[in-house]
Amino acid sequence: SKDPYRIIAGRMLGKRPEDVNDSERQMGKVCILAFGFGGGVAALVNMAGVYQMDLEPLAAIVLPTATPEQLEKADKAWQRAFLMGEDFELERAAYMACDVLKQAFRAANPAINTLRYDLNDAIIAAVADKNGAVYHVGRCKVWCNASFLVIELPSGRRLLYASPILKTEEVQDPLGGKSWKSRYVTYLTVRGRSWKRERAWSGLFVENVVQAIANDVLRAAMLRVHDDTLTAPEIVAYLSTLPEYARTAICLHVHDELGLDVPKGSYPEERFLRVLKQSEKWMEGLPIAADLWTNFRYGKR
Repeated sequence: SKDPYRIIAGRMLGKRPEDVNDSERQMGKVCILAFGFGGGVAALVNMAGVYQMDLEPLAAIVLPTATPEQLEKADKAWQRAFLMGEDFELERAAYMACDVLKQAFRAANPAINTLRYDLNDAIIAAVADKNGAVYHVGRCKVWCNASFLVIELPSGRRLLYASPILKTEEVQDPLGGKSWKSRYVTYLTVRGRSWKRERAWSGLFVENVVQAIANDVLRAAMLRVHDDTLTAPEIVAYLSTLPEYARTAICLHVHDELGLDVPKGSYPEERFLRVLKQSEKWMEGLPIAADLWTNFRYGKR
């Protein structure tokens, strides 16, 4: 199966993707969206609300498959959350099931967690010295100057975080264990008509980088498709009937979907796929994939 939600659910439940049922697939989808950028139980609760997924039944599905180590960690996580009033009013077993899913997701996708920590370490080091030293994480470059924290993407585009400040706080363990020091970055961002200082964390930076790279991939594909469709005579003839500002075959894009409005049969699907999957130099090694469908009006397949 090429369905990423079934693949993830299978990894987490110890099943083959083709053996994952529909409810388990939905669980896999929600887990990807919640845990993909380092989120925990709080993220899963929020995402479950968006997708109207009831978390209480998870206990019966997840806990019987959990290891003793996972259960012990999940129980301590629930105790801490309960004492701090951060248990989201979940029953103990349901909270533990959510935490086990978090553990299972991270164990099944270790590279994601490694990237998150590596990027966070580079950002903290860059903000700490602010001398312009460049740190390399994956295919990104990280540095900081007097005004901005800069993350340069593989495409060369840059993400800027204004006036970064490194802060440290001591965190107390509600269970009575040793306290620890947490280091994090705050930065200024525009909210309404004013600037507001916000606290960042590792998952935020990874999410920003991943979404920005995905945006770069989509933009590059749109430019290639635009140029290629203008070499198709039937499409050019059709576009010539439209106002000059509207003379592109691309009529919309929704998230990662690109929509074309062209005469029937003027742009073969094989050609569209070939252009979509072409790789720019900075994309070398990225697992670029695409699929398509044809209809007389836009909709969800």
